[in-house]
Amino acid sequence: MLRDIVVLVVVLALSTGCETRGPQYTVERGGPSLQGQQAERVLIEKIAQLLGKQIDPPLDKPLTALSLHLPPYPEEVRRANITGKVRIRFKVQSNGTVSNPTIVGAPPPILAALVVGSMLSWRFEPITRNGQPIDLWLIYEYVYVLK
Repeated sequence: MLRDIVVLVVVLALSTGCETRGPQYTVERGGPSLQGQQAERVLIEKIAQLLGKQIDPPLDKPLTALSLHLPPYPEEVRRANITGKVRIRFKVQSNGTVSNPTIVGAPPPILAALVVGSMLSWRFEPITRNGQPIDLWLIYEYVYVLK
């Protein structure tokens, strides 16, 4: 099961003075800051690339994300200067839904709740290995920062 665990990083950030634009997302370390929908499209592409290389033994076809909604970073949370990392372990069920989200570590509770709420809406294409439906455990990390 551990061989199926993948860690990806998404940084959620807000540039000072850009409150009307909402949060900016950096999908990979050192990558550009993106708006919500654009970041979701890039995230779907990155997950397909990374997971296809890291899941062993391989799936019948690469894990394909159909819908990934990034967690929000509400204005009141940003104003309170709440930042931190949220690592979450979750199961992608054979039918492509996400279940069993478990927070790893002790992040700020509000950030953990935002991540869990978002990830439960994620959808993937059904997963099979050797023609059999399988569940897949993954770990994902979000980093909330104020710029």
